[in-house]
Amino acid sequence: MKETHPWVKFPESSSKNRKLILGSFPPNKFTTHQQIKTNCDMDFFYGSRDNYFWQLFSDALDLNYKFPDDLDNLKNYLVEKKWIVSDIVLECTRNNDTAYDNDLRVSKWNKSIINEIMNNNPIQTIYFTSRWVKENFDRHIKINKGNSSITEYILPSPSRNGLRSIGRARFLEYQISPNETASAFRLRYYQDILNR
Repeated sequence: MKETHPWVKFPESSSKNRKLILGSFPPNKFTTHQQIKTNCDMDFFYGSRDNYFWQLFSDALDLNYKFPDDLDNLKNYLVEKKWIVSDIVLECTRNNDTAYDNDLRVSKWNKSIINEIMNNNPIQTIYFTSRWVKENFDRHIKINKGNSSITEYILPSPSRNGLRSIGRARFLEYQISPNETASAFRLRYYQDILNR
């Protein structure tokens, strides 16, 4: 079944954003409604209760938000601090009924929106929510960066499944320390990267 992304970008209209967060595509409970959303889910990018991106973001920046209750506070923060959010996939089907990026069969990349973001905002930093996102961004989006001084970071995947592979994540700037849990390392990594 073909799925179309329910959101294009956030904020919808702005031209002063300096930081861009790029993810992949939401789980099908947000697109085809085959699964029932819970009261722990948020109708927003990375809003699944199984995706810890916003909680990691909040904890890393000492915002003390709890989700889904603080979604409006988060949106206000993003606007005030000049962050913009989007995904690299616009339309897809799935090989299997999962939320895994590797199961996405992309029929349309989100090129025009991402190019619009890049052309109309003074983006200084791009944060990719996983290596899969970064690799496919480089392979399929091919944006006009205009400003060659854009800094790019790959964050450890905010999914539950992402914790299992953190120890093998050679793309990260530094590795997990002895006796450090994968969860603690991931939070420490987000704190370091998002506060630069």
